[in-house]
This record gives sequence, structure tokens and C-alpha cells, in this order.
Amino acid sequence: MSEQAKTSWEFSTIEGAERVARKAAALTAEPDEAYEGLVELTRNAVVHGLEGERGSATLTVEHNPDDSVEFIVIDEGPGFELSEFLGRKAQRVGRGLARAFSCFHTVIVDRGYVAARWLPRS
Repeated sequence: MSEQAKTSWEFSTIEGAERVARKAAALTAEPDEAYEGLVELTRNAVVHGLEGERGSATLTVEHNPDDSVEFIVIDEGPGFELSEFLGRKAQRVGRGLARAFSCFHTVIVDRGYVAARWLPRS
């Protein structure tokens, strides 16, 4: 079993979020589809995680031995309760996160931390 390859980028603006999402998506077999989900996660980190404050967010990409790719977005914000997104507030908030959920095979959200898993098509 080979060791995981890992790459990370920091960003603090919408433009930076879009740039690192494009770079990370290019590491998959389906970059356009991966970009659609990644750009939502990285923009979300800037808009809601940093909320105009100083600081940065990080996008880390891990290539796994099974050819899956994991994307981890960490920001300095307070995060939110996923149950609120999935419950009654889902109609008012979370449009970008909902789009990201539809692009990845697995998405984990935990206050200021989002992990998404991309599986290669068989």
C-alpha cells in the first residue's frame, strides 16, 4: 500500500477560493464536476467562515491508495449546526452547501471543518 499524497493551499478571498478549487479539481479525473462542488465549499469558507475578518482558510487534498480523493476545507469561523441545514432552515440557507453535497460521494461537516470524498467512476 502506498503512502497518501497530500497538498494544501491557503486562501482568504473569493478569488483565492476559486483559484484553489480549480487547482484541486484538476487533480481528479473529472475536474469540471469536482470544481462545481469544491468552489461551493471554498467560497462558503470565505463568506461564512471568515466573514470578512482577517484570517485564512485551508484546502487540503489527499490522494488515497484506493484512487479516491479527499478534500478538506478548514476555516477559522464558528461553524454551524448541520441539523439546522438539514431541517427547517434548509429552505433559506445552505444553497452552496447543498450543491456541494450533490457533487461528492461523501461530505462531512463539523463546525469550521468540511471533508468531501471523491470516488473515481468505475
